[in-house]
Amino acid sequence: MAILICRNFPLTVTTTHTDPLGRFIGIEGSFEAKQYAVFSIYVPHQCPQDTFRALQSLLLRLPHRTVLIGGDFNTVPNPTLDTSGGSHTSRSTQSAHLLTWAETLGLCDIGRIWHPNLQAYTHTSASHGSQYQIDQFWTPATDSHWSDA
Repeated sequence: MAILICRNFPLTVTTTHTDPLGRFIGIEGSFEAKQYAVFSIYVPHQCPQDTFRALQSLLLRLPHRTVLIGGDFNTVPNPTLDTSGGSHTSRSTQSAHLLTWAETLGLCDIGRIWHPNLQAYTHTSASHGSQYQIDQFWTPATDSHWSDA
């Protein structure tokens, strides 16, 4: 897991965060007098709620800043749009955890804001004959400038 920043990008990193279980990493910093927090996350299939709870606890302690959370969530927020093939008739437990976490923190899926009906996939399972959009970027809905990009 990594957060890559172009060498010439003028971000001043002030704080780093690591999860002892390796589920997420984060940085806080400033760019053009605005404060940011960027996190990379991996949500394992087992106990996803523990990962969401740990990151939520950290995010709630951060001072106000623009937050961007991206990574492999191992689930889809909208099975109808984010899954092709296989069975997706009902929302899985893992999807429910993701949506509860996002709602609690007031997060929105940037990809869905930019492309509300796009069906694009980041994972293919040949054995199940299906594709999934498991990689996502989330930010607080109040950070509306993301939707202007």
